[in-house]
Amino acid sequence: MRLIVLVLLALGVLAGDVAAYPEFQFSTGATRCAECHFAPMGGGLINAYGRDEAASTISEAGDGRFLHGAIELPEWIALGGDVRVAGLGKHVRDGTEAAVFPMQADLYARVANGTWSVQGTFGVLETIRKPGSFTERLGSREHYAMVEAEDKAWYARAGRFLPAFGLRMPDHTVYVRRYTGQHAFEESYGLGAGFAKGSWEVHATLMTPLELHPIVGRHGWGGALMVERFNEASTASVILQARSQRVGDTIENWTGGAYKRWIEDADIWVAAEIDVGMTRVPDAPVITRIAAYATASYRPGKKWGAALGAHAYDGDVRIVDNDRIALDTRFAWFPRAHLEVAALVRGAVLARELARGDVFGFLQLHYYL
Repeated sequence: MRLIVLVLLALGVLAGDVAAYPEFQFSTGATRCAECHFAPMGGGLINAYGRDEAASTISEAGDGRFLHGAIELPEWIALGGDVRVAGLGKHVRDGTEAAVFPMQADLYARVANGTWSVQGTFGVLETIRKPGSFTERLGSREHYAMVEAEDKAWYARAGRFLPAFGLRMPDHTVYVRRYTGQHAFEESYGLGAGFAKGSWEVHATLMTPLELHPIVGRHGWGGALMVERFNEASTASVILQARSQRVGDTIENWTGGAYKRWIEDADIWVAAEIDVGMTRVPDAPVITRIAAYATASYRPGKKWGAALGAHAYDGDVRIVDNDRIALDTRFAWFPRAHLEVAALVRGAVLARELARGDVFGFLQLHYYL
């Protein structure tokens, strides 16, 4: 197998959030994602505690506050942004493909009044192979109004967002995201609610067929439910989840679970997820699909971490030699607050045949404010 070597420069400026690496849960002492993020399931803008953790726990030094503390915003408003230039190289049977592109250019804003808040993302929705005009690439992939308890024991929100489901790895190409309706820009309009009490956390989402630009994926009436149970030491959790959505005459169901654990003595965070999908189409047999993922992340302390991941997906278990398997390695380095260097190399095979597989690499420099 020929080996692909990718060299790319990606610069992110005005970034209001570091991508929500799940391994920060438990390993940084935070039990729930909402302890560091404004969003109930993590991701997006980080709050004051999250900014402090970004500087004192995740990075070795620096000031994690907005604009490095140069501007003190009032408590009722939070601002940020995320601009990334990215590049990748991919080797397939037909040759080698390479691309350099602005991966993301988003602005974030959150306005709050007591327990009420409105927050959203607006930016350039860049594509790699088929870029449209600048105006066609403008849009908001996530925005919602939310009310929540002061202690974050419960919340309810309405707007556009991804339903609570699975590990929610920051890489949208992870198979358990890519093939279960949580790929890039697949956020749906809907209603969400949840509560956190003791060692339990529950999230429910009602999805609607409303579609506004950018329209990616399939949207229809549906629902999702996710239940997470933490252990007493707050070092591990078990997730059970299900979602169902109807688009036209097609009904798509996903049921699965996940497990996360921080092994403190070894500085290793492990996680696994498996989901079984059943697609029902009129006058046709039920299509059964399986998506699975497992990862182990090593974080020996501040500044850096490395991880290995394994993916599996079968789009129709009735079809022989239809499965796809991938292995990847990830690396992240946080030399100072607001700065991250990340790399990813992944190899995938189709039907266990190397000749039908591909290899791609990714390198990124990320700077957030």
